[in-house]
Amino acid sequence: TGKTKPSLASLFTTKTLSQEKAPFLVGERANATGSKAFRELLLQENYDKIVSIAQVQVRNKADGVDVSVGFAGRDETKDMKEVVSRYVKNIPLPLMVDSTQIPAIQTGLSLIGGRAIINSVNFEDGVEKFDKICSLAKRWGAALVCLTIDEKGMAKTAKQKVQIADRIFQRATQVHHLRESD
Repeated sequence: TGKTKPSLASLFTTKTLSQEKAPFLVGERANATGSKAFRELLLQENYDKIVSIAQVQVRNKADGVDVSVGFAGRDETKDMKEVVSRYVKNIPLPLMVDSTQIPAIQTGLSLIGGRAIINSVNFEDGVEKFDKICSLAKRWGAALVCLTIDEKGMAKTAKQKVQIADRIFQRATQVHHLRESD
């Protein structure tokens, strides 16, 4: 049909978001809050081993790699710069910038030579912050992973989840003109 499939990209490869062998697998080992090993390497600023963590995820057939460097007492923007600048040179997969901090998200996106995903987008801190993140997504051509969390907290029922998801979808596509597929 000549239609382009929604995709992500690194400097080395492109991955469609809709996989023929679903799902799109995201390597989650580069996560300072979810992985003690990664957090320890980040605290030691052992970037060679941090890169090796992502390389293992590549070998394990991930489709993309999550980058979550937020950790209390650390400069998240600096850490995002250090990790992403190394990943873009050494990891052939698309990256997922996973942060709640606008400067860290912007830093990550500015370093990625391909098309990224921004992870954990929601309304928890209000529409204004959501709008800032959508503006970054639009500027850098990123897709979004959105969570059903609003100003009242995480949705508990299916009805609440659908309502928040619809609100997010409508604002992202109607106000920010992001593609429905993103």
